[in-house]
Amino acid sequence: MPLDFQQTLPEALTNIGFQEHHSFAEYGQAQWSIIDVVNDRYNTILKDKFDLYHWLWYHEEDELAYFLIEAGSNAFHGDQNQVGQKVPTFHLWLGSRGFIVGVQQEKAFPALELFSQRTETGGSAFFQRAKRVIFFDNPSKTKTVYFLYPLNLIK
Repeated sequence: MPLDFQQTLPEALTNIGFQEHHSFAEYGQAQWSIIDVVNDRYNTILKDKFDLYHWLWYHEEDELAYFLIEAGSNAFHGDQNQVGQKVPTFHLWLGSRGFIVGVQQEKAFPALELFSQRTETGGSAFFQRAKRVIFFDNPSKTKTVYFLYPLNLIK
């Protein structure tokens, strides 16, 4: 269930009881800002706080950290060959029943084709084994990868 090529952002926003949106454009700071906002917003119900260092320590239960690092890195490097490139934009949608993180890049890539091939290493492996739903704005020409974290699946 981790990769969902049918899920749409409007459906996911309804599922989380959408309340507010944040956008972050500074690559490294964006990831920490998302962690901080989510930890502050949901601190009374999270068993453990999210932390980007969990990715370095192979603490795989922190899927938010893994998603931010893997999707952010993929988006950053995917846009490397474009003239006048921009860094990825990070989005955060908060709701009463969960949150969504989106990583948006300029250059489209074929998510359906890439992720339909099972791999045991790297970022693709994380996307395939994640417990939370990962979905795409357009599976054939993806510019934004989303991570849906419903609060009924607290880590």
